[in-house]
Amino acid sequence: MVKRKTVLITGASGGIGSAIAEYYAYKGYDVIVCCHRNDVGADATVKLVKGYTVNAVKLCFDVADAEQTERAVRGVLRDFGGVDVLVNNAGVACIRDLKALPTDKIDEMLSVNLKGTINTVRALYDSFVAQKHGFIVNLASMWGETGASCEAVYSAAKAGVIGFTKALSKELAPCNVLVNCVSPGVIATKMLDELSDNDIEELGKAIPLGRIGTPMEVAKAVFFLGNSENTYITGEVLRVNGGILI
Repeated sequence: MVKRKTVLITGASGGIGSAIAEYYAYKGYDVIVCCHRNDVGADATVKLVKGYTVNAVKLCFDVADAEQTERAVRGVLRDFGGVDVLVNNAGVACIRDLKALPTDKIDEMLSVNLKGTINTVRALYDSFVAQKHGFIVNLASMWGETGASCEAVYSAAKAGVIGFTKALSKELAPCNVLVNCVSPGVIATKMLDELSDNDIEELGKAIPLGRIGTPMEVAKAVFFLGNSENTYITGEVLRVNGGILI
């Protein structure tokens, strides 16, 4: 029997991460659903994925902690033999002007959004190099491209993800590991919870397509870059923003 391909997705307990897990399951991949604290959400994603008759496991660790990440990945490599696709989706945001932003929130956004992406790649680096194939898709943000008022640190972290993606794509290209970035715009997730209904309505009006995007629309873009049909795209930033940033 042919072994199914495996995808590991961080931040897969809801929103975009859960949609990515579902879409890969729909395409026949076994899915490693990673979370930090949201066990309930991760369990729901695992249940959703198993509905597509593929294997799904939950893995809880903090991507911001390099040792935890290394330990978790060692277990994955032991149990699955390897990972074909890594999707770095774990992320946190806080909408507040820079002076009012608590230091712990600054540390958290930099540690999860940027350092967490680096930690997970490092943990799987040797495996990708040894198997001579693979896909890494990092989730950035349009704010990492253009910056957002009251999201200066989040924007900086996501800009770092974009720079990391471009550099890593050159480093891993000789090993046939393709590294790309998806940059969502305004997407209907819990990250919009801090905004009022009026703010969300106005945001939708500002988007040329006239609406906020869905997690599944991001998931399909991730899959486009992170599957074997992609043989020659690496180091790119794919915008999924309804035309608000071109």
